[in-house]
Order: sequence, then C-alpha cells, then structure tokens
Amino acid sequence: KRVLGPALLAADAVPGEPEPRPARLDRRASYAKKLTAMESGNAYMVMCRDISERGMRIEPVAGLEVGSRLELAIALSARDEPFLVAASVVRDDGERGLALHFDWVEPDAQERLKALLAKLPAIEALQDDARCQGIVPAQRLGSEPSDAN
Repeated sequence: KRVLGPALLAADAVPGEPEPRPARLDRRASYAKKLTAMESGNAYMVMCRDISERGMRIEPVAGLEVGSRLELAIALSARDEPFLVAASVVRDDGERGLALHFDWVEPDAQERLKALLAKLPAIEALQDDARCQGIVPAQRLGSEPSDAN
C-alpha cells in the first residue's frame, strides 16, 4: 500500500515502482575518508562517502554484500585515537555504494561521533546523486591464513 495526498488514502503500489524509503532520522554528513574494515578474517580498505550517528555509506566493495558484518576503526582526525564500531551491510545501492548500519559503537565514542557530525557539512537529499561524486574503488588487502589442522 502507499499513501496518496493529504487525505491519507491507501492505494495499492504500482507494480514495478520501487517502495519509497523511510525518511532519514539522523543528520548525514560528507566524510570522504579511507578506513580499514575487517570481515571474516578479510581486510578491506574502504572509502567512506558519508556518515551519521547510526551508520555510513561506503564505495562498492567486491566481496561485501547485504548481511556482511564488519569491524571498522574510525579516526575522527589525524591526532585522535580511532574508535571501533561493528557494522552490518544493510543495503546495496549499486554504484552509489553500500549502506552500513552501526550495530555497536565503542561506548565513549558516541559523543565524539556527535561532535564530528556537528562540524562536517550536511548532505542534502538532492545532492545524493552518485553521478555527481567521484568513484574510488576499494580493494581487498588480504586474508588470514586458514587453519590446516
């Protein structure tokens, strides 16, 4: 069902028309930084596009898909100690990247993250077009050796 007009009349969704995404609850800010991510023993260098209190969007990465669970170390600046987050890939937007949801943020890091977001430029919905942004590929750095016992 979808909602039409101010009368809030429910109507069937049009076949083939994508479901509207829910409105964003958190402020999203531009954050173009390289991060190291770990997933099942594999290390990835990923390029973050934007960040919010609840997650981030990264460039597409071969080998990561919806449901992948990552550990990331996020440094807010060169002089700050990085903090850890556990995240899950919740959406694959193709060339626009992968949406990550923070499942866990280091307890003392939440306030640091809020302070960072207050300083960064916000992203407007109309500026969210991937064609207006550069593409920086991510690459697999390596994997842990498997146990041969």
